[in-house]
Amino acid sequence: MSFIRYSVITIYLLTGSYSLANQPDSVSEQSIDESKKNSLLALPFFYYSPETKIAGGVMANYINNTRYPNSKPSTLTPILVYTQKKQAAISFNSEVYWDNSNYHFMGTLVYLKFPGEFYGIGTDAPEDNKEEFTPEQYILETSLKYQFIPGLYFGMGYDFDKFSLTKYDSEGALKDKTIIGSEGGTNSVIKLLATYDSRDNIFWPSSGYLGEISYGVSHEYTGSDFDYTSVTFDLRNYFTFNERFVLATQAYYGSVNGDAPFNHLPQIGGDLLMRGYYMGRYTDKKMYVLQTELRFPVWWKIGATVFGGIGDVSSKLSDFKSENMKPSYGFGLRYRINDEKVNVRFDFGYGDNSSGFYISFEEAF
Repeated sequence: MSFIRYSVITIYLLTGSYSLANQPDSVSEQSIDESKKNSLLALPFFYYSPETKIAGGVMANYINNTRYPNSKPSTLTPILVYTQKKQAAISFNSEVYWDNSNYHFMGTLVYLKFPGEFYGIGTDAPEDNKEEFTPEQYILETSLKYQFIPGLYFGMGYDFDKFSLTKYDSEGALKDKTIIGSEGGTNSVIKLLATYDSRDNIFWPSSGYLGEISYGVSHEYTGSDFDYTSVTFDLRNYFTFNERFVLATQAYYGSVNGDAPFNHLPQIGGDLLMRGYYMGRYTDKKMYVLQTELRFPVWWKIGATVFGGIGDVSSKLSDFKSENMKPSYGFGLRYRINDEKVNVRFDFGYGDNSSGFYISFEEAF
């Protein structure tokens, strides 16, 4: 799993940090209501952390229902953050369907100069290993898929990340250049993609399945400084009972073979996988996550959720052990912003001696 995918803002008010992370894919056949119009929501925000001091910005979500009225809605999500320490994060995520949703394009453009934390590689990486660093990254991620039969898409993707470390601790593995990627470089990956999706709604599914497989190659012939292959499996299921409650489940597995940079290894944490942990708190070549969430309405446009999960990382598939499983659990509130069932998400996540507060658009999975 890459360090950043499909930009969504995450503000860790309890841990004092910020990250960008991947939006869930949206791929389902749904009826088009021609009476629906385009919508736009913009949210300013401010916060403080030791790494950034005073920080603020704006996040927006634009949904277009009129350009391709016979296809699923298209979206644009820009985010801008600037801090008192002159750190910045700028991202644009675009998702477009056309030709009766037979074509599906996703694109992300990101500039990032923002503090992060590195704890080392492996499931036993201790809290005392924490190193603060600031990467400067120029990121482009694109994919184009075609629907061959209803719900089944095949396509290709391309990820580009030119990065360098502009600041790091005076002591530690990143300073010593002993970690792959600590000297910066260019990561250029060509991907093959397959997706099956029978969900009933793009933004807030209440029934159906999602399955996505991705196979990536990073090599000299792709224009990369790093030589590795990657595989991810993302399986999700949605079930409604008592006409009010939605039970969502997800099984995620990521694997890297070869010499991937540390910030492109599978990572536990963030607002999507194992909420309650800092993004990259546990990092290694293999990772699995199993999580579930119960979603239900409360009043008017307000809903709530409770969620839980387990996950772990390891250097080899055979090294996964039950005693190393990490827990994740918490609760959240939802505010529905339009008839497309797009929610602003407020989640309180807890892990093993860690916690986080997340604000973003759409669901974690």
